Amino acid sequence: MLRRTGCLFACAALSGLLGCTERSRAEAAPAEIASTGRSAEAPAPSSLDAARALALAAPAGASAVDREIEALARRLAKAPGGADLWSALGHAWIRKARASDDPSLYRRARACAEVALALAEGDRASLDLLGLVLLHERRFAEARDAAERVLSRDQGDALALGTLSDAALELGAFEVAARTAQRMVDQRPGLPSYARAATLRWLQGDAATAIYTEDTLAWALYRAGKLAEARRASDRALALGTRDARLLYHAGSIRIALGDLTEGERLVRAALDLNPGFDMTGAAEAEQLLAQRKAPRRSAR
Repeated sequence: MLRRTGCLFACAALSGLLGCTERSRAEAAPAEIASTGRSAEAPAPSSLDAARALALAAPAGASAVDREIEALARRLAKAPGGADLWSALGHAWIRKARASDDPSLYRRARACAEVALALAEGDRASLDLLGLVLLHERRFAEARDAAERVLSRDQGDALALGTLSDAALELGAFEVAARTAQRMVDQRPGLPSYARAATLRWLQGDAATAIYTEDTLAWALYRAGKLAEARRASDRALALGTRDARLLYHAGSIRIALGDLTEGERLVRAALDLNPGFDMTGAAEAEQLLAQRKAPRRSAR
């Protein structure tokens, strides 16, 4: 009932601005009702100017993502641009929101999605973008629907799979969330799919599998230079106190990289004490890491 009411409201707003007839509204209603969030996908023309202005606002900062946003905004300010450019700008705003921990920036990503979908309704990249924004806004049913629309045309779309898994979990559809996360692992193994798989393993009570999934994720994040995220995954891997030299070595290396030298060295030593040959390369790397830590102390004397 809520979906139908929202769709008719959106059509009524459009009819007032565009002079559409009752007949055209009735013909359009079934297509609109088939997709939730119609008003979010195709805002009335009076709102598009405001959406464009918000999307093209200058970012505050000088990071790589700020420069990317500025470059895309300049291109779009000079020429209309297609849905692909607006979607690219929206994804850049999401990266900035995550990096700066500023949730207000998701409003700019939503504005990009609105403009993109007004230009090309049903555009896959634009729906992916909208799904991410809807997740942040905790509009999980609409996020699920946006993801399902994408997956109906491309079953391997990684962003849509992630959105669907997250939305389904929040909506209490655990089996759908788990099945979709497994599809992600099968089709696109990597940090996003492993993180979801680990979370769902925890929720299923499969702690042993979750621990090693979290550790794999932590080490991959460490290798990618994403140290804060690596530390969080490592903390989750150690949460149950599992005595495994590899877990301890990974946790120690991550802490040393973050500057927590005392705790990092303690964990690396604990790994070697527990099992000096825990891994063909890992044990040697652990010894080398401790040797490097000793060298500055000797030179300081």
